[in-house]
Amino acid sequence: MCVLVGVPTVLIDTQTRILMVGTQTNTLLMIGTIGMAVVEVCTRSAKALAIIWTIRRQAKAVDEKLHQLSANTMQAEVARHMKRSPSSSSSPSPSSLQLEFDLWRRQVLSYHTAEQTADIYAEYISIGCSQSIMFWFAGHPYYPALKFNTTSTLSDLGAWRLGKFGLLVFQFVVQVLVDYICVVVEMAVGIEFDHIKGLSGFLGVLFMAMAVITINISATIYLG
Repeated sequence: MCVLVGVPTVLIDTQTRILMVGTQTNTLLMIGTIGMAVVEVCTRSAKALAIIWTIRRQAKAVDEKLHQLSANTMQAEVARHMKRSPSSSSSPSPSSLQLEFDLWRRQVLSYHTAEQTADIYAEYISIGCSQSIMFWFAGHPYYPALKFNTTSTLSDLGAWRLGKFGLLVFQFVVQVLVDYICVVVEMAVGIEFDHIKGLSGFLGVLFMAMAVITINISATIYLG
């Protein structure tokens, strides 16, 4: 799940950010960043609420099955004592029903937390990759989205790079706030993040490799 979510996000989001940053003003980009942050908070919160609602609905259904199974078991015991004969039942046991629900619940939460964690990693990597390409390849003649006018001077290029660096810091700060708010909301509604504690090393290596691959792909496509 981490690979399926993270890899396309890094590759696509990086190129999208490069095109947007190269063709829009800093003011529009800041407004767009804030707008996207609000949308992301609302989307992730709604998704977390939907998952918790689904789990609680399934838990209620399992409880009803357990109560029904308990009632059926009591009736079968009474009938067995009255008839003095053993009864055979193909109904699932309460322990198997509860175990099946627990496994399903853990799987759903694991998929959700893995998806969100991979998306968080991918967002930071795409921001860093896009801004790095913008900073170092600005003004390159083979990079059409980042071409400067022939009248531009080195001081203009330096000012432009400084502005993009400030935009990088702004994007990171906004993304940190978004992730903090979303994680707090998700934990408040009942999402557990302890299922992915052992994946931090794997995710770190994966997305560091993706950062290098993304920059190489961009350089090959645009500068080759």
